[in-house]
Amino acid sequence: MQNDPFETQNLYGDPAYSAVVQQLREKLDEQKRLYQDTDDRYPELVQLRLDTLK
Repeated sequence: MQNDPFETQNLYGDPAYSAVVQQLREKLDEQKRLYQDTDDRYPELVQLRLDTLK
């Protein structure tokens, strides 16, 4: 927040933040399991997620 207080820089693809991305993805997957939220309900998001893993 200090370096980008208005959150205008997308750091998702920045290799320096890959560990943070992985940690957040794991937390999201955990919550999806907890709430039984499956990707098959949103097929368009499945391909988007696969694309981001490349």
